[in-house]
Amino acid sequence: MNRNALIIGAICIGVVSVVFCWPKYTPDQVPGTYRGAHFGGSEVIEIRRDGTFSQTFVMASKVYSSSGKWEIRGSNISFSPFLYLAHAAKFQPHETGIFCTAWDLERGKIYMGEDNDYWVTKQ
Repeated sequence: MNRNALIIGAICIGVVSVVFCWPKYTPDQVPGTYRGAHFGGSEVIEIRRDGTFSQTFVMASKVYSSSGKWEIRGSNISFSPFLYLAHAAKFQPHETGIFCTAWDLERGKIYMGEDNDYWVTKQ
């Protein structure tokens, strides 16, 4: 069998499995209250059905907050603006323009870090 045919066949199988096996989430499954504890603080994100959200992070008696809009972008959820918490123990949290996250609604989690190193869980 031709090596190129094997490669093309493997690619086709991969594409078909992603298209038919990848979880199909709808915007109705996302809204709710999500909570997480990381960087020595606690975070609450309230995602609303109208496409808006609010985010609150409390660390060392200081409260940081943000609010804006969210939407599904492929397999990610996009928040704009978003309170960026990476390295919050060293630096003050700050708002970013658009922040895309990975999500696993079967487990009720939205992963926030670049390496999925912190997340919030749906309550």
